[in-house]
Amino acid sequence: MNKDIYHSLMEMLLSSVEKFSPSNKSLAEELQEDFETIIEDCDITEWKANIDGSVKGVNDLIFDLTSSIKENDRQKCIESIAMLRCAIADIASAFSNAMDSMENLVVTVRDEKPN
Repeated sequence: MNKDIYHSLMEMLLSSVEKFSPSNKSLAEELQEDFETIIEDCDITEWKANIDGSVKGVNDLIFDLTSSIKENDRQKCIESIAMLRCAIADIASAFSNAMDSMENLVVTVRDEKPN
């Protein structure tokens, strides 16, 4: 994942707040937090979960899913897919939060009175 583009986007969004709504520190903090989460957490290869006392990453879960198909193990298949879904959901949540913050920025810039 190219994190540079998310960092550049965050910097420009923060510059937008500074330029058009400098008193809105909470929006700047919200945007920064959301994009730092994306930058830090949204590389799916870095996602890990503790499953039955064992830490597994996405590659491990894909291996488990592959094995479950070969072994005709329905339960293992269900569990693997469910955990992979959690990895995707974590990423989707981070992007959703950023989208909400960007919508707040649009409204703020639109409604802010020029100096």
